[in-house]
Amino acid sequence: MQIRKIVVGTAVAGTLGAAALGLAGTASAGPGISIDPGTNGENAIGIGDQSKTGATAKATEGNTAFAVSVFAPATATVGGNAKGSTAGAIGISSPTGASSAITGDVKGGGAYTLDGNTTITGNANGTQVFNVYTKDITANGNAGATTTLAVCGTQVTAQAAHVTVSKGCN
Repeated sequence: MQIRKIVVGTAVAGTLGAAALGLAGTASAGPGISIDPGTNGENAIGIGDQSKTGATAKATEGNTAFAVSVFAPATATVGGNAKGSTAGAIGISSPTGASSAITGDVKGGGAYTLDGNTTITGNANGTQVFNVYTKDITANGNAGATTTLAVCGTQVTAQAAHVTVSKGCN
C-alpha cells in the first residue's frame, strides 16, 4: 500500500514540477476552477477561466464534477443515469488538456484525470479510474467494481477478488 502512495505522489510531483519549470509544452488555458455539485451545469461554482479552454464541470443530480485548469483545459462531466459518481480533471501540461467523463448507468464510479482522458461507461458500478498523463483510459460494460491506475501509459487494473495484498515495507 505504501508503494502506491509513492508512485502516484512521484508522478504527480514530477508533472507539477515540469509544468512549473516551463517544460509543459504548448498548452494554453487560463487558470480556473469549476465545481458542479449535481446541478447539470446550471449552478456550477467557479473562479477564474470557466470557458471551454479553461475549467468546465457539469454533473447531473446525485453526482459531482470538478475541473481545474492550470496551463491546459480541464473538463469533467457526469451524466446519463449515473448516481453517486464523481469526475475530476486537472489540466496542467498536456496540449489537449484533461477530460474525465462518466456516462451510462454507473453507480458509485469515479474518474480522475491529471493531463489525460478518462471515460467510464455502461454498467461499471463502483469502478474507480485514476489517470496520470495517459492519453486515453476507458472502463466500460459490466466490469464490476474495478480499480485502474494509469501512469504515463502504463495501466494496472484489479478487482478485490483477484488481488492478494501482502504486508508492505515498514
